[in-house]
Amino acid sequence: MTEITSKAMGEWKAGYKIVVAALFGIGLGLSPLPYYTIIVLSEPMMLEFGWNIGDVFGCFIYSTLGVFVGSPIVGFLTDRYGARRTALISILFLAAAMAFLSLMNGSLALYYGTFFAMGTLGAGTLPVTFTRAINNNFDEMRGLALGIALMGTGITGFIVPGLTQMMIDQYGWRTTFQLLGLLPLLISFPVAFFWFRDKKEEALLDEGGKLDATIVPGMPFAAVLKDWRFFAMGLGFLLVGASVSGLIPNIKFLLQDQGYTPQMSASKFMGVGLIGFSVLVGRSAGGYLVDKFWAPGIAFFLLILPVVSCFIFLAGDNPIWLNTLAICFVGIAAGVEFDLMAFLVAKYFGMKSYGKIYGALYAMFGLGAGFSPGIFGFVRDTTGSYDVILMIAAGTVFVGSLLLLTIGGYRRFDTEGRVVPAPDAAPVAP
Repeated sequence: MTEITSKAMGEWKAGYKIVVAALFGIGLGLSPLPYYTIIVLSEPMMLEFGWNIGDVFGCFIYSTLGVFVGSPIVGFLTDRYGARRTALISILFLAAAMAFLSLMNGSLALYYGTFFAMGTLGAGTLPVTFTRAINNNFDEMRGLALGIALMGTGITGFIVPGLTQMMIDQYGWRTTFQLLGLLPLLISFPVAFFWFRDKKEEALLDEGGKLDATIVPGMPFAAVLKDWRFFAMGLGFLLVGASVSGLIPNIKFLLQDQGYTPQMSASKFMGVGLIGFSVLVGRSAGGYLVDKFWAPGIAFFLLILPVVSCFIFLAGDNPIWLNTLAICFVGIAAGVEFDLMAFLVAKYFGMKSYGKIYGALYAMFGLGAGFSPGIFGFVRDTTGSYDVILMIAAGTVFVGSLLLLTIGGYRRFDTEGRVVPAPDAAPVAP
């Protein structure tokens, strides 16, 4: 136990700056910042431009298409030139795109085009860059380090919806977009510039600034594309991501359909802001548990929680405590998605093609996550309720979670991509 503790402490001493930089970079990145703010900004934009819920949340479809284009490119650049440079450039693009949204004039083409550009150029702020460095520098407590870094999304989800509503009330929605664009520029960029340095990765850079992947353990990307585990993961995350990401931005309107005011439905303690808190719980608990137990088993038990949420929302006219429980279950599932993806990529495929693999899996996840908010909104606009889509979401969450149970024990690789014996090849299942 002393030896394990000493190794873990050594990892934290050497890598804590990377974790802190990742927490800010991911927390003010493409995944949470536009996502949690559009939930609140949707209402004043609908009032000014005459848009409906499906119009506003259609932005996630185009952001997803941008991520689908940008994520594999970012994965390639990360594997070839390193995570730091890719992340820093992407932070600047994201900040510019957020501020540009203040110039919207009612044209859905301009609105959607901005989100497509944001998804493409801002994809380097997704976990693919930051989690690579964490996987490189943590082994003993990798899950916990990933969980802490990815808590940034939960912190954003807890603080930013209420803060956004306050800024809208004080300054209007256009200035709010400009202020939100300043957050990554003034916070995550300088932190990443000074602290996001992976010395192990820098040691692999050649004179031209390219990574020498031939000495990195793991599977080549071409071999990964022939491995059924990759597609089981991809489909599993796509199905779960579609349901969870569809629920989160629509919870505000689910609650309003039950009589909540806009302020209550965006509240930190009762509405959308509560998701951010529960995401923090999911991140920390999930990160701790995957270091102790078999990660796919933990994934199944945590990711199926939104099934319960769907049935609670279907019941309608619920007491506050029951809606609160449903929201927390959705947030916990959202809290374990990205760190599980990062953990599973490293454990099942190694680090040789980490950026490409994570980028491809995130693109699959993004297909579901990006299209579903608009679909949820469309169903509500056309049928008058969320009932049909809630029943579908419950089924897809269950199937997606079940798929992750099929991928077997962990694996370890040599530099040629061959599986080698590892002490964690048969982890303890909970």
